[in-house]
Amino acid sequence: AIKVGSATTCNTDTEGALRYNSTSKNMEFCNGSYWRKITSIANISTDQWVGYWPMDGNWNDFSPYGNNATPSGSPGFATAKFSQGGNFSGASQRISGSLTNGGFSGGNSSLTTMAWVYVNSSGNTQGVVSVGDTTTRGHFYQRFTTELGGATWDGCDGQLRVSIGADDNTTDKWWCSTSVLSTGQWYHIASSYNSTNYQVKLYINGVLNRTVNLSAALNLAIFYYIGGDMYVDNYINGIIDEAIIYKRVLSDQE
Repeated sequence: AIKVGSATTCNTDTEGALRYNSTSKNMEFCNGSYWRKITSIANISTDQWVGYWPMDGNWNDFSPYGNNATPSGSPGFATAKFSQGGNFSGASQRISGSLTNGGFSGGNSSLTTMAWVYVNSSGNTQGVVSVGDTTTRGHFYQRFTTELGGATWDGCDGQLRVSIGADDNTTDKWWCSTSVLSTGQWYHIASSYNSTNYQVKLYINGVLNRTVNLSAALNLAIFYYIGGDMYVDNYINGIIDEAIIYKRVLSDQE
């Protein structure tokens, strides 16, 4: 039976659970901290997505567009947040492909990337989901990092945080989460880029964590990477599950 209740908070013991809110008359899910309204399961699942990689024993894209990934360095599979996920050792392992199908045109295009992530170690920088290439303003990516702060690493202090990376005009920059994260724990990480106002947002477990305004438009390539990025380093030591890329900016509720 579906749980019924109206409390605002939940906890990690019930993360992923569904319930009916008897006060608001809405279906909700627990994100590990708060109960969140499910606006439309069909919309979240299909509206302008261009790739969905559950990594349940293969690297295929389970959206309608077949943007299947190719593994590098022989990553494997492990028990994950939902069934199985991609298991990456941190040693030259990632999967990658091209968003050829589904209408993502690159250039100054809006997008949202997201995945469930479980990090085993806190060392260096570890790629999650990335789109683009190494050209100026040609990339948008997520990394777990222990980098120190400075002009390049905004808000980073040597503790484990998740960061969003992009070129701010011609300067490669990273903006770290305000939250310090932990190894050995599942997090849902999402980031978006708005092609109209050049605004970038970072979400952790469904909660907005940082907002950054870039000074110039991105010029994205259509390549994607999971478990690493477009550079030949920054490989994650951990598990990634349910990675999704959309060709639009998702709302805060989504």
